Amino acid sequence: MLKATLVGKLEAEAKNGRGSTALSVNTDVGDVKLKASVANALALAPSFAFSLERPNSFSVDYSPEKLVLLINGGAGGFADCDRQGEGGLPNLKFKFAESVKVTGRKVSLAYSHALRERKTTVDGSVELNEENKVAVSHVVGTEDCKLKYTFARRKLTVVEPAYDFKDRAWAVAVSRKFDGGDAVRGSYEAKNRKLELEWSRTFTGKGSFKVSASFMKKDQEIVPKLMAESTWNCNL
Repeated sequence: MLKATLVGKLEAEAKNGRGSTALSVNTDVGDVKLKASVANALALAPSFAFSLERPNSFSVDYSPEKLVLLINGGAGGFADCDRQGEGGLPNLKFKFAESVKVTGRKVSLAYSHALRERKTTVDGSVELNEENKVAVSHVVGTEDCKLKYTFARRKLTVVEPAYDFKDRAWAVAVSRKFDGGDAVRGSYEAKNRKLELEWSRTFTGKGSFKVSASFMKKDQEIVPKLMAESTWNCNL
């Protein structure tokens, strides 16, 4: 029997009422995970994405060209909204990951490459102990480098300060889990001047529900955004 997860997401900007929707389906096939998703599902120009992943080993993500639904005198159809990027490369991204033990500490390395963007990223992390971890991410050939430290107190309270060396900007996130499946999280990004607050509840074996609100300052004006996401687990 296959197990599947259905995720629905709705986002809306409180000021102008503009919103977006997303729907995704995840299925486990042995030790491999398959995922299909559609963004802007209720719009005339939805975008699709597909991924194949073996956790802690490899993943492949593919997004076909965006299509626009044509409505003309009752005759419907689809037309290309955009073409393949520079050099005709597909919107394909692959990633390889591996973890090893070094002097009793878990060291994880990951290599990912996006064909269309011609971007290669190398990620690494070291678990100093059960509560402390240091991670670094670098885009090869650029000054883009980020450092993050994670402190997880009894796996209930997590504090994650981070620093972006390229933009010389810091960020921090704090989360807390409670009995009954509730969890809260708050984060702030100095680069985008963005504050985000989140509450979620997990129902054992059934799924989860999450709501969040973000506030970003643009041109001396605060732009709020609301998001709601629901997850359902089912057997096929």
